[in-house]
Amino acid sequence: MKVYYITPLEKANYLIGIVFGLTAAYHLLGLFIQINDASLTRHLVFVLIDVFCAYGFINRPNLFNFFFAAFTLQQYYSHGSQLIAVWITSYQIHWISVLAIFWMTLAMAKLLVDYFSVD
Repeated sequence: MKVYYITPLEKANYLIGIVFGLTAAYHLLGLFIQINDASLTRHLVFVLIDVFCAYGFINRPNLFNFFFAAFTLQQYYSHGSQLIAVWITSYQIHWISVLAIFWMTLAMAKLLVDYFSVD
């Protein structure tokens, strides 16, 4: 029987993939229950994107790093704008945006570590 060893960095990829799977489930729920002001189309698009991100972190298809970098920039713009707007209008912190920006930064950092690591 063969024993496979999964390195801590590989475990991190699985963890990130699972978190994106949970995010896809959140957006899937948004297709059936109104959980925020986002349209059904937006929820559907993000179900697909988050499923691809989950797959991408686990299997790392070609050009995934470029896709994820673009997605990270989009999330910075979208959630960053929302974070600022909520702060300006109500002096409150939009915690979902904070979490999204923080998580995307961690995930992008993990991709960069993988890309620049020497095997």
